[in-house]
This record gives sequence, structure tokens and C-alpha cells, in this order.
Amino acid sequence: MKFVPFWDVAACWDEVSPWLQKALDKQTAYDLPSVLVEIMAARMHLWKTDNAAFVTQIQNFPRERIAVIFLCGGEGLDGWANEANAVFGNYAKAHGCSALCIVGRHGWTKAAPGFVDTDTVFRRKI
Repeated sequence: MKFVPFWDVAACWDEVSPWLQKALDKQTAYDLPSVLVEIMAARMHLWKTDNAAFVTQIQNFPRERIAVIFLCGGEGLDGWANEANAVFGNYAKAHGCSALCIVGRHGWTKAAPGFVDTDTVFRRKI
């Protein structure tokens, strides 16, 4: 798994964008162009493996800093779950974060060893 600096994103965007789009299809807050804008502005970070892509973000709160795995898409979860856990844990520590969180569906509890489902978001359209 490797971090993709914003200046190298264009070289792999055609490869990773279909993987990210599948994750984006399950939510309504972001679309692919808006994620690309955030990555290019270095407010979000792109990571990739041979068959998956991740988008992370550092979120600052009054009492703590949290690294968030915001998007993940691709194939072969069994092949990169443990590596991702280690890589993103180091990423969080290097950025002075007190926690690493995944924003996603409940299915992540099976795929993310060591993570605990701590919060539920209730949502309705208005």
C-alpha cells in the first residue's frame, strides 16, 4: 500500500476512481469530483494497492485529532486488511492523532480487526 501525493494523483485516477465510486454510491454527501478536489487540495489523502484505493482525512476537534478512513473500494479485502490497519495506524500516529476511525457501513466490523463500532449515525431526508 502506498500513499499517493496529490501531484501524482492524475497518473492513477482513472484506475482508482471506479473503486472509489462504488463506495461513493452508498452515500450522498460527496461525489467523485468533490473527492478529487479535496485530494488535490491535500485536505484528503489517496492511498492505493494493486487492487484497492483508500481516501483518508485528518479531522481536528477541540480535544483530539482523529485520522479517518473515509472511503475504501476495490477487491481482495483479505489481502490488504491487515496491512491497511498497520499503515493507517502509523499514519495516524505520525499526524498526532489519538484514534483511527472508519466511516462506513456495519459490514466493516468483520473486515477491520481491532475496530469497535462505537457510534451510530441516524439520518433522515428532509
